[in-house]
Amino acid sequence: MPCFLICQVFIPPYGRWSFLAWFLIKHLGDIFDQVKRVLKKTGNCFIVIGDTYAGGGGTTGGYTQSWEKNADHRPKNRLSQKIVGTQSWIKRKQLLLIPYRLAIELQMRGWIVRDLIVWAKKVAFVDKEGEVVNQMGNGIPESVKDRLTKAYEVIIHAVKSPKYYFLKPTAPRKYQIQKSNNYNGKYLRARSVRNRYKPKEREISYACNVLQINTEPSPLDHFALMPTKLVKFLIKAGCPEGGTVLDPFMGAGTVALVAQELGRKWIGVEINPDYAKIAQKRVSLSVDKYSTSGLGLSPRTFRKYGF
Repeated sequence: MPCFLICQVFIPPYGRWSFLAWFLIKHLGDIFDQVKRVLKKTGNCFIVIGDTYAGGGGTTGGYTQSWEKNADHRPKNRLSQKIVGTQSWIKRKQLLLIPYRLAIELQMRGWIVRDLIVWAKKVAFVDKEGEVVNQMGNGIPESVKDRLTKAYEVIIHAVKSPKYYFLKPTAPRKYQIQKSNNYNGKYLRARSVRNRYKPKEREISYACNVLQINTEPSPLDHFALMPTKLVKFLIKAGCPEGGTVLDPFMGAGTVALVAQELGRKWIGVEINPDYAKIAQKRVSLSVDKYSTSGLGLSPRTFRKYGF
């Protein structure tokens, strides 16, 4: 039985068909019912999932404001008429909150939702004047002008049992030296802070649930590859050595490659035959034939093996 599950779910821009989001949530709930059935009692489930907006009009494929106000042209007996209409909460430009609705759906189906982790692809730094002075990361740019650019995805951490395996990541504690105006300009404040955390067990800090990880370029014909750093982080935290990793949305096989590198067994499921072929070819290559730093194929290897 797998003791760890990690997958990435792509959420398309629904536009005027925003009511289909309801069917997506139910369908994903049915899939994770089966995942819950085969997952070990002490296992972890991590779901990387993005969000989307109801149609914004214009050339975005969304519905216009007049379409939103007057839905009389749609048949009265259609489910879409009941969900998307004058009285509906789904308005033009509405954020559909897919990750949070899925988390609630999982709770209703018996899962224990332990955390909602933020995968930040880009972070903006703001000075004391409230101005953005710098940005770090490589999130996808957007041309929209009436909201901030999306630069993160949510990772749902769910488990079957209150007691489960989890190795919380740690980092060395770093002290910021601040000069004090008292006591002849000595670094009194910084010294007192260091002394307060004198014991060795406090020389480390536990990782928070906001992860700044850049996306990784790849020549593969797949537009939603997870960065290997993110996969490594989650596998090390939630899957013991020698355990089995399950990926029900395998895609190009990044999770399988990382699991293989970390000494874990893996099981992958992929419905798209094109993506399945890419994953099979990537996994079939020996470790020395691809870049272990990013587990992405070099252009030379890409051409040689016919990707």
